[in-house]
Amino acid sequence: MKWRKIQRYLQIDSPGLSTHCAWEATAVHIRKQHGTQLNCQHNCRNLLGEELSRLGIEDLQNLQNHLQVSLKSEEILLTDEIKELHRKGDLLYQENVELYKNINLIHQENTELQKKIHRQGCTNEAGRGTNTTHEVSNSNMNDLHAPIDLRLSQPHSQRNGPPADLITLG
Repeated sequence: MKWRKIQRYLQIDSPGLSTHCAWEATAVHIRKQHGTQLNCQHNCRNLLGEELSRLGIEDLQNLQNHLQVSLKSEEILLTDEIKELHRKGDLLYQENVELYKNINLIHQENTELQKKIHRQGCTNEAGRGTNTTHEVSNSNMNDLHAPIDLRLSQPHSQRNGPPADLITLG
């Protein structure tokens, strides 16, 4: 297909050429293309640093400048990525601090509720005169990070309405 286009081009330009001349012109055209391709390959090898011995001083300086620009752009990209990772790390750290504060606040609230339940249980026992025990560990009250184990006992008698000293949560 390509050869036909070249032949048509040569025939249109000079219709009096013989077939032999057309083939010679085609060969010259192919040699030029091949030379251009070889030149491109040579330039590519030069840019990759594979054939530096044939380069002149100006070509070497151009190659050096090209490499410096490439390295600078890579450095900028890596610096930007590092900054982004630091920013994300700072956000995660801040989120962890907030979560830690919330956990401590919840532990403090649980400890206070545990103390109120213990006091209320002692008051109820004294009023009823029973020997029922409510298990609240002192070590759990003092240790804010330990899991809290609350055990409530069922009242001995049902009352008609909520007690006056009922604690409302929420």
